[in-house]
Amino acid sequence: MRMPNRMSAGTTAGLVLLMATGIALPGPAPAQTHGTDGERAADQSSLPQLRTSEMVVQVQIGNEPEFAWTVVPEISPDKLRVGCTADATTRVSFTSDLESREFTVSGTDFLQFNIVNPDGQTALTEIECIPPRLRFPGDYAVSPAENRDFSRDLNSGTLAAHIEQMVEQRRIPGLAVVVTQGSQTLFQRAFGVGDLESNAPFTSATPVQLASATKFFTGLLMLSLAEDGVIDLAAPLGDYLADAPETWRNVPLWRILNHTSGIPRILADERFQALPEDEQLGLTQREMFAMLEAMPLDFEPGSAMRYQQSGYAILAMAISERTGLNWDELLQEHVFGPAGMTDTRFAAQATGALPVYQLDRGALSEAHNPYPGLLRMGGGYLTTASDMARLFAAIAQGSIVSEAFLESQIFADERIDADSNYSLATIVKTFAGERLIGHSGGGGLADIRYAPGSGVGIAVLSNRLGSIISRDITDEISELLFGEAAAD
Repeated sequence: MRMPNRMSAGTTAGLVLLMATGIALPGPAPAQTHGTDGERAADQSSLPQLRTSEMVVQVQIGNEPEFAWTVVPEISPDKLRVGCTADATTRVSFTSDLESREFTVSGTDFLQFNIVNPDGQTALTEIECIPPRLRFPGDYAVSPAENRDFSRDLNSGTLAAHIEQMVEQRRIPGLAVVVTQGSQTLFQRAFGVGDLESNAPFTSATPVQLASATKFFTGLLMLSLAEDGVIDLAAPLGDYLADAPETWRNVPLWRILNHTSGIPRILADERFQALPEDEQLGLTQREMFAMLEAMPLDFEPGSAMRYQQSGYAILAMAISERTGLNWDELLQEHVFGPAGMTDTRFAAQATGALPVYQLDRGALSEAHNPYPGLLRMGGGYLTTASDMARLFAAIAQGSIVSEAFLESQIFADERIDADSNYSLATIVKTFAGERLIGHSGGGGLADIRYAPGSGVGIAVLSNRLGSIISRDITDEISELLFGEAAAD
């Protein structure tokens, strides 16, 4: 649930974690040290340390450009995934304002160390090797998007084989891919199984946890409400939440959506962390508000960007109180209903979904990945590849929000954080001049992209946490259709 301040393109030795893994409830983390495939250290106090007096340190992987890494003590461990090969080592260095630490990794290595601030707070940080991104052997776009036959590019036969190879390389039980343009489905395939025990096949109708990719729905809802005149994204929060604390009152709604509001974070609150899991999952928005209203801002609004969930919950509470509809009802009325989505819903415990897996000590095991209901606008929805195709068609047809309004709001310069390319509940990525919006979640569970200019939608959904495969495949398809990703 943290984001590097700088987005970095994935290469053999490059950073491959661009987005948070979702909403992870605070809890004890296993101690680890340098090893392979999950060897554990018995004593966390023996781990190396990096001292810092700031919330941000600089990270460099190999010869890639440095990027800023925000220290988030309440997320434990905080993972940096690096593409590694078995026959070469990769250097990873962390530099604070006080000192530097350098590590080398290869193959399936991982290591852990603590980043420690002057107050003695530690942020357990893990460097984890994953296989490097496989490059698709086909022809990448070299001509403008409007001259491309997208269907031909996608259905040459080699793309499906390439995805199957990636699924095997990353040890993904199951995965589905859908690519649309307008109301036409250009490519839709599923691979592997949804359940390792029953061997049930993974299909385009398999419900998958979206984790933080849920925010793509939230962004569409907010744009729809704004275009309908229900809210004004430039208006201050105090216009919609009468009892908002004085320090929050003047924060414009759009700053909450791009994580530059400074509203304090419930997951960092010690009172929330001390609650049993069932009470965390059952906490109401008003109870969360009571915890946060007396806390100071994390930073002056607009002075920083810190990826979080609480602001979204506060905004949802304000809008629900204004409209008289709860969040699920608002999404149904403005997004799911117009799109004809019938298999998309919130599920704190993913009830009705097939298992989600993680790689632990070299073996796949079921992951426990719950989501608090009060933070549902930031994570926890389930969807299917078939429902995503319906959503992309509805966006292209203007059934949810018009293309002109969407572009005017999301692509406004002041609303795109310069370091992270994060806008209104969405990341903006550019491929050879084509701007795509979207969101990822679960460190590989889901990646959603949409190109307003060409009406192309891409969704990759999987059932394994932490592999980054969804982002890598959407990158492959984006480059195949539009051309090389722009440098950040």
